[in-house]
Amino acid sequence: MPLDHVHLERSLIESLALVVQRQPDRIAIAEAGRTLSYRQLWRLVAGLAGAVAASHAPPGPVALLLRDGAMCAAALFAGIITGRPCLALDRGHPPGRNAALMQAAGAALVVVQRGDEAAHAAAHDCRLLAVDDAIPAADAVPSSLSSGLPLDAPAFILPTSGSTGQPKLVVHSQRTAAYRANQRGDTARLTLDDRVMYCGGPPTSYSGMMHLLAQLRAGAGAHLIDVKQEGIRGLLHRLADERITVLLAGTSLLRGVLSLPDAQRAVSHLRLVRTGGEATLWSDVALLRSVLPPGCALETGYGATEATNLRWPIGSEAHGDAIRVPAGWPEAGGACLVVDDEGKPCPPGVPGELVVRSRYNALGEWRDGRCEPGRLIPDPADPGQRIYFTGDLARQASDGAYVVLGRKDRQLNINGQRVEPMEIEAVIREAPGVQDAVVLARTVDKATILMAFVTARPGIGAGVADTVRQALQHRLPGHMVPARIDVMCELPRLPGGKVDMVTLLARATA
Repeated sequence: MPLDHVHLERSLIESLALVVQRQPDRIAIAEAGRTLSYRQLWRLVAGLAGAVAASHAPPGPVALLLRDGAMCAAALFAGIITGRPCLALDRGHPPGRNAALMQAAGAALVVVQRGDEAAHAAAHDCRLLAVDDAIPAADAVPSSLSSGLPLDAPAFILPTSGSTGQPKLVVHSQRTAAYRANQRGDTARLTLDDRVMYCGGPPTSYSGMMHLLAQLRAGAGAHLIDVKQEGIRGLLHRLADERITVLLAGTSLLRGVLSLPDAQRAVSHLRLVRTGGEATLWSDVALLRSVLPPGCALETGYGATEATNLRWPIGSEAHGDAIRVPAGWPEAGGACLVVDDEGKPCPPGVPGELVVRSRYNALGEWRDGRCEPGRLIPDPADPGQRIYFTGDLARQASDGAYVVLGRKDRQLNINGQRVEPMEIEAVIREAPGVQDAVVLARTVDKATILMAFVTARPGIGAGVADTVRQALQHRLPGHMVPARIDVMCELPRLPGGKVDMVTLLARATA
């Protein structure tokens, strides 16, 4: 779909104001126990912007450490109005982690909610702005604040998950954020009649923020949920009660939700399900299609905090890969390449590292109070374009679609033979009684040992580990059968829904 350059020349505040004028009384945000119309959201944005300005904090980013999704959303816009980049934090993370990120970013002000002791503990060395629902709302943004941040200035500072190492502070401008939002909204064909639920983390996470902006720019209803708090049964109830039409969720979360007995009734209003954040397998597609209503579209995608997305409408083509669904083609404004270890392009079908080139990639990384290129490399042929090496293995299919094979650092070599954990995981999930699985490796006396972590379907008793081992021995060569199979109640997850590999590795070495 071609880029809408008119939208990309419009600030996020201008876009929100247009929607508010068009449909002030429609629901903008719904979360557990609370709804806000577009008019109420605008008044909260304006009031919060006034409070940030009145704090007289020194120059620097404003950190958001907020409990409520609606307040998070309002604060993102308030930061732009006041001319400050927002450091978007997840208050569910340990206070020590958030405190370190605030220090690294040089946060000049931290917005917290009154009485939130965990947030106060993380922000104890910073200037605080404590707010609550009684914050004075305003119908208009004060004229002295209306200029806000320029379109190409740093607007959002987003920590990476840290699941593969030390978190980085990735910087986006309004223009790059608007691009991401437009692409998500356009490809999903969002309308003001849609009720959209995103299950991948709070509005201050990268993906949560971009999806929220997409929904608000389209005038749709953004239905926010904290799956950790409400659980998968709570998610199922809200899908039914709020008649959700578009569901955005990680693949492993969908496996759990759609395996519940009453899932089919709860998802009967869905017209689109989009997966992402984790690999989608053809076995997942079969599960989705067995539960979702006829005609419900399926899409998968691939993206990173730093780079533009790939998207693929799920059909029935296997693209030469019987396990993985393709990540898709680059969205308009982006281009991809697969390169070998020397940086040379790989022919179609040959695995290598996925590289993304776009002028809508992130601006860079926040270091020492300013935005620097970091891992976002300016293209020597066109400095307006930025190149990002993703660290993911991929290959290009014959039709140009890209199939992501997993992290480079997850590719294993056992006795001289390449092993892909995803292939083992796919076989485990097909075993009777299994709901989900993750395969990791650890090194013992210079030997690589495979370990599988498995969750069982509800109501399944003992014997799952033996069933899994028999299935693996029947389907895979001996060097691909894990030496240890742990059956767990549930897999540990990061706030965005991805499996917490660090916690699993700690369990593996215990």
